[in-house]
Amino acid sequence: MTIAKSTLPEYHVYRAMLLRCNNADHKQYKNYGGRGITICDHWQKDFWNFYADMGQKPKVPGQRYSIDRIDNNGNYEPHNCRWATDEEQARNKRHTVHFTYNGVTLSSQEWAMILGCEIPALTMRRKRGWSDERIITTPIQKQWSIRKEGSRVRGPTRGRGLYDAWTAYHLGGGDAE
Repeated sequence: MTIAKSTLPEYHVYRAMLLRCNNADHKQYKNYGGRGITICDHWQKDFWNFYADMGQKPKVPGQRYSIDRIDNNGNYEPHNCRWATDEEQARNKRHTVHFTYNGVTLSSQEWAMILGCEIPALTMRRKRGWSDERIITTPIQKQWSIRKEGSRVRGPTRGRGLYDAWTAYHLGGGDAE
């Protein structure tokens, strides 16, 4: 039995990728082909090569998946692409600020969620020229703490760094105080 590629959702993703990168008249060309984003020759030649490398889009109820370039400045090629949820895509944009601490690189949104603070608490420190380690480990003022599952996360206001407060909260099983 032969599958008509045009019936596959992955084919529509593939066609859209080709248009964004190759057609100067496409409305999104300026953000892709216009920025120098290309598609590897292996994929450019044949949809089935793309399909063999990427596989089927995941089918998870309540989730939508689309192709995502892990490195936003990189090209569409097997080692730089994945199927990502809308939420993952939203965190992987050109303007997203990332921080690395202890070998873990996460977006400012992810660090803020994990550490129980607001994003501006982290990004303001970056603007002031702080190192990533200093940003993550320096205690934060109370005004930047947020609610976590209904309770106030106060660990960072008690003289501990954000990462220590997060560790205490998540590994200690209780409030980060």
